[in-house]
Amino acid sequence: AYVYSSTNGGLTWSEQLSVWRQNQTMKVEDLYAESTGRVVALVNHFPNISQTYGYMYYSSDNGSNWDFTQYTASGSISWDGMYTGTRSSGRYIIAGRDETIFTTTFFSNGSSTLQYQGNDNGGYLMESMDATGSSVVAVGNSLGGGHIYFSDDDGSNWTRRQVSGYTSTEFFGVVFAAENTLEFFVAGSEGTLLHTLDGGLNWTRNSGVPSTDDLLHVIYFGENNLLLTTNGGSVLIYR
Repeated sequence: AYVYSSTNGGLTWSEQLSVWRQNQTMKVEDLYAESTGRVVALVNHFPNISQTYGYMYYSSDNGSNWDFTQYTASGSISWDGMYTGTRSSGRYIIAGRDETIFTTTFFSNGSSTLQYQGNDNGGYLMESMDATGSSVVAVGNSLGGGHIYFSDDDGSNWTRRQVSGYTSTEFFGVVFAAENTLEFFVAGSEGTLLHTLDGGLNWTRNSGVPSTDDLLHVIYFGENNLLLTTNGGSVLIYR
């Protein structure tokens, strides 16, 4: 597993992180960087077909030097993978397999200890997260359909948000519309794009998405302009 950086818009690249272990498959699942020099890379190790170990690698000097941590329970290393993360006002928040949620407050107090926040609800994988202020939203999928979870306290406590009529829809992407707001969009299967103004209490479906493919990612770039990617290889601009 490798992390590279570029200082000239991608013309040239330099290696910043190399993680290798004998007879193990490794994969960088997510990457986060701040202007302060803090960089976080979520790396999963796959020692065999039935196990996944999630590691959080972190750097405070733009990737020149790295350390890592992982969650331990009762002295034993957790086998939960880490798949996506986001930065709230007070914490870095990580989501993993079986809809587990971890947080760390090392951004503010120097600690790199991962705290387990629960949320084991029988799901398989958390797909995407976003945060603004102390509000955090996470989406994931199980065999029965998609789940949406919302937190208003930096990820300490979570509430599942239900969307009437979309219990079997899978959800892949989520993004807040602006800073310090309860408005966000959720992208899902078969061209589903959902919109809430109140943190997921009430929902509307955005019509006019020119695709019935699964919407995998959603990016907000002002005044309700969205960039969407699909599993059919398309990039869509929605206004």
